[in-house]
Amino acid sequence: MAAIRTAAEAADLSPGDYVEVLSRSLLAASRITDACMEISSGLLEDAAYVLSEATDHVRIGEGPDSLPTLVRSLLARMDAAE
Repeated sequence: MAAIRTAAEAADLSPGDYVEVLSRSLLAASRITDACMEISSGLLEDAAYVLSEATDHVRIGEGPDSLPTLVRSLLARMDAAE
C-alpha cells in the first residue's frame, strides 16, 4: 500500500484513482498485445501461404507488382529460420 500511495502522490492522484488508472492501463496494454499477436500471427500465416502455394505467380522483387516490403521481410525471416 505504501508503494501505491507514493506512486499516487507522484501522479497527483488519490490512491483509488491511481489504482483505477493503473488497472485500465494494464488492461489496455493487454488488449494491444493481444491485437498485435493476432496481427503477427495472421501475417505469418499469409507469408507461409505465399511461400507454399502462391510462389508460382507472385513476383518477389521491387516494383508495383511485387510483394510489399513487410511480406518480403517475413518471407526472408521464414527462410532464415528454416
